[in-house]
Amino acid sequence: MVDMSMRARSDQDRELVEAARRGERAAFDALFGRYLALVRGEARRCGLRATVGDAIQETFLRAYMNLAELRDPARFASWLRTIAQRVCATELRHDRRAEAFATQTRYQPAHPDANHTELRELLARLPPCDREPLHLHYVLGLDTAAAAKAMGIRPGAFRVRLHRARERARDLAASRRIEEMLIMTGQSKKELAEQLAQTACGAVRDERPAAPKDWKRYRANLEQAVKTDPDCQEAAFDLARKLSRDGEYRRAIKLLDKLWADGQRSPWATLTMAWSLDYLGRRDEAIQWYARTALAPFLSETQRAAAVSGIEQPQVPKAPPKVPRHLVELPREGWTVSASHDVTPPAFAIDGDTRTRWTPMGDGQWPGEWLRLDLGKQVEGVAGAWLDDDAEGQSPYQNDAPRHCIVSVSRDGEWWKRVAEWQWTPNHYMETWWAPVSCRYVMFEQTHYTSPEWWAVYELHLYCARKRSASRSRRA
Repeated sequence: MVDMSMRARSDQDRELVEAARRGERAAFDALFGRYLALVRGEARRCGLRATVGDAIQETFLRAYMNLAELRDPARFASWLRTIAQRVCATELRHDRRAEAFATQTRYQPAHPDANHTELRELLARLPPCDREPLHLHYVLGLDTAAAAKAMGIRPGAFRVRLHRARERARDLAASRRIEEMLIMTGQSKKELAEQLAQTACGAVRDERPAAPKDWKRYRANLEQAVKTDPDCQEAAFDLARKLSRDGEYRRAIKLLDKLWADGQRSPWATLTMAWSLDYLGRRDEAIQWYARTALAPFLSETQRAAAVSGIEQPQVPKAPPKVPRHLVELPREGWTVSASHDVTPPAFAIDGDTRTRWTPMGDGQWPGEWLRLDLGKQVEGVAGAWLDDDAEGQSPYQNDAPRHCIVSVSRDGEWWKRVAEWQWTPNHYMETWWAPVSCRYVMFEQTHYTSPEWWAVYELHLYCARKRSASRSRRA
């Protein structure tokens, strides 16, 4: 019965194809209605979202233009599926290039599923000198050498043009987004900038107990705030700190220069300028900015130490500590954690998510603040730890490590043995290693006061000594 229906369908396809070849439009319309669901399903199966309609249109257009090449009209369905697969593969490559373009220009379309379409519109609004390199690289998919050859320039010159075109596209996208938000909210530019800055920064200050869930959105909000109102000093300062953490030192320096000229001469702004210059290798200029910080009144303990350290030796970007080779990180199965403060859940320090943190909050770090880890069972060879205080470099606040921390271990939670003591230095994670011990509990206790910097733990990493192999044990 199934074979009979398939044979009948093939016969109908043959008749419709032959009629369409003779120029009968109604015959091809019938084929379109019969196989529309097939092509749409193929597009969905390939992973297309926003450009499904484009893929359907292109598939049937190619089929119509190439009907004469179909040798067996009865096999129209399988022939059309092959065309659909090729079209969808091309559209999928275009979508990926559009996503790469969106990432490198930091463009966020109003509707995520319309990314491909809106980026085409954005390219159309650019001048030809910017549109051409972007079109060659992202739409046609040419590499640097091929695109440069197409434009008649050297690869190095093409890379420069591509970079400038991306920057202009980013600015155009930001302006367009701001215009949309102003129309939708009815706010002034100043009001919108203040709202964006508060939205971004509220998540890392005392308005919310947890850190931002999306650091990219945090930065995007700050960039939109500065683009909306260049005189919004709070947004400009926070953006400069974030740019410096992300390695975009020249952009950070440009923003901080303007803040300094406008009278915003806070110690943290001056230190951020000094660090950015130091990271670029401009040591003499960096020392001058460290000195300006040191001369500022009412410095906190952290600011004073950072200024002195910068004057004494070149500073380098903060990096995770190097774990000794003989240590391996402990898995977290069965761990529980408690703390002196539970404004933020202590479990945030071991949840494996650097977008959340535990912090006592409040004003400064106080003696007696502690974080205690229960491993669930006694573990042999516990020998070190480090505390991530800045979400692996994502947070603009890079000095939230404890100022003076004592590490103690216990087998029963009653009797404790001190195994390590750590003294804070600027732009360093808390890392400490000790002789291997057997324990179930590990305690980190703050012993010094400092203001106004917090103590934050995004992730706690604990290590133990590697176990020797059986052959080595026998030889020993």
